[in-house]
Amino acid sequence: AGLQRRWPDMVRVAAAADAGRDRLNLFAPPWAAFSRSFLEGEAANGTLVIIGATVGGRWVAHEVGFRRGSTSAQWVSRFDPAYTTESPGHLIREWLVDHHDELGLDTIDSLLGESTFKMRWTRDGYDVATVTAAPTHLSLVRARLAVACALGNVARRWWRCWPAADRSPS
Repeated sequence: AGLQRRWPDMVRVAAAADAGRDRLNLFAPPWAAFSRSFLEGEAANGTLVIIGATVGGRWVAHEVGFRRGSTSAQWVSRFDPAYTTESPGHLIREWLVDHHDELGLDTIDSLLGESTFKMRWTRDGYDVATVTAAPTHLSLVRARLAVACALGNVARRWWRCWPAADRSPS
């Protein structure tokens, strides 16, 4: 029901967000029919995640993704540029991080590709940005997770710096 109700809002916001930009608008022809059908299938499976932001009752931003277990994977997000100063994309992401426990999420995956938005939510230049959320009530788990993330970041940096010729097994 939420997808049907908010589809026109998502189409409007995506059109405003993508106007004059060389970016694929999945909510406009020729992709709109595919996107709507795809999202309806995800909704029927109970895996569709749509988080929207409103200002004065007007839909101004959305993040559309999919839930697989305790992971939320972002598919597309857009915001109306008229609301840039309010940073609606960051507010949506902050809300998602703040509510991860009650939503049963421990990972917010921004999927492939670098962007300014994604890089503000990660610690390095790795081309996949994943925000890992630890349960707020378990400080030991949070500490172990922080160590694991730090080690993973070090390993990725080391791997990128290592000459490609030396990476293959002998």
